[in-house]
Amino acid sequence: MECLIHISHSCRWQPFGERTLEPSTWPIKTVSVTRLKLDPENPRFATSAKRPTQPELIADLIQHEDVASLARDIARLGFFPNELLVVVNDGGAIVVEGNRRLAALKLLLNPELAPANSQKKFQQYADSSRYKIARIPVVIAPSRTAAVPLIIARHKGESVKAWTPVMQSRFVQSRFDHGLSVDEISEETGLEKTEILRQLRDAKLYDVIRSLPLPDDIEAIVHDPRSFPFTTLRRLIDYSSVQTALGMQTDEKKGFTTSLPAERFQQVLSKIVADIATDKVTSRTHNTTVEVAAYLAEIERSFGKARKSKKQTPADEFVDPSRVQPPASKKRPKKKKRLALRLD
Repeated sequence: MECLIHISHSCRWQPFGERTLEPSTWPIKTVSVTRLKLDPENPRFATSAKRPTQPELIADLIQHEDVASLARDIARLGFFPNELLVVVNDGGAIVVEGNRRLAALKLLLNPELAPANSQKKFQQYADSSRYKIARIPVVIAPSRTAAVPLIIARHKGESVKAWTPVMQSRFVQSRFDHGLSVDEISEETGLEKTEILRQLRDAKLYDVIRSLPLPDDIEAIVHDPRSFPFTTLRRLIDYSSVQTALGMQTDEKKGFTTSLPAERFQQVLSKIVADIATDKVTSRTHNTTVEVAAYLAEIERSFGKARKSKKQTPADEFVDPSRVQPPASKKRPKKKKRLALRLD
């Protein structure tokens, strides 16, 4: 059977630590939808405080990723296999690419998988569906590492719902957490080293701001990567004057460090985050060096002049582990005989 995967020809297909078949040769199998599992490591779910369960993943996709519209379209038009789901053997048949589509298919087969307040809607879609899609063709990737270039290529394009900047950063962080160096991640993804460092900084920065002592209404916005305008914070942090005000230095292994005392760093960062969350600071109001300088002067008037030290405090010291997803174990892929993945 011919492989019908659309990929970017710019991708490199030799991930570190293993010998990988060219993707067009990856096997395609027709499998039961019920045997496939959503991926708890998917960047769409990277803000969980713990490893999410399958019901929690479905609920999250329904709430944030418009799975209802996708299920409605599948019920009406059927399931188009032009872009196949990508599956790896990782303690089961885990779908590393295509989680929204898998959730929609599962909900059409069993609407009771949805939270109680959504079951009626999915039951209507299931009842009106012209098709009962119980088995679908999927591509079996050799490993998560081998699937990375395909995932990157798809989510940089328009064929699937784009990841938010936070999701992109969390994906890069996940590769680092799995033991890859910055150079290896660059080779694997095709991203420049400077962009990799920026993404690692941003991933740590998001963990830090979720750990700040913020008012409840601000905290609710910050903890939802789809609501909080992280791009605004990212652009602001890219100004050298803002980095100086926060004492921040990008660090390849730690994401970033700060030379400010902990209390001052959290105080200034909390102010910036709250102003962004409430739209006091936007990409329109603070998009020039002069406007940013005036804003920093306002902060200094409020809190006084900062005293820096020679000590560089790593970002992790500002992270509350109970508020962020625990990192993946730092284990590089090992060469070993893989067990057959049962999908019948």
